[in-house]
Amino acid sequence: MKAKKILGKLYKLETAILTVVWEELLERINKVSKELQEPGLDLCEGLALITSLEIFIKSLREKSNEKLINYELRAKGFSSKVEVLRVYKRSSVLSLC
Repeated sequence: MKAKKILGKLYKLETAILTVVWEELLERINKVSKELQEPGLDLCEGLALITSLEIFIKSLREKSNEKLINYELRAKGFSSKVEVLRVYKRSSVLSLC
């Protein structure tokens, strides 16, 4: 019974969209993290990487409505079982803070 509830939640469009958002965000963070751990990294390069990551995250927040359309399309491509009913409010999906 518990597994069916979890499966039902996974089929919701909101869950699929959040998966796409987190995948993009964590992929970028991981890439920067790996580069920051490289031996011999110049301090200026490290600062540029962190600044770039900050700009990327701010752009996600500032352009959330524009990006949401893209995320929704990508999320719908996950599976034909994802419910396409809108079960969320567009303004609150990408509230990162």
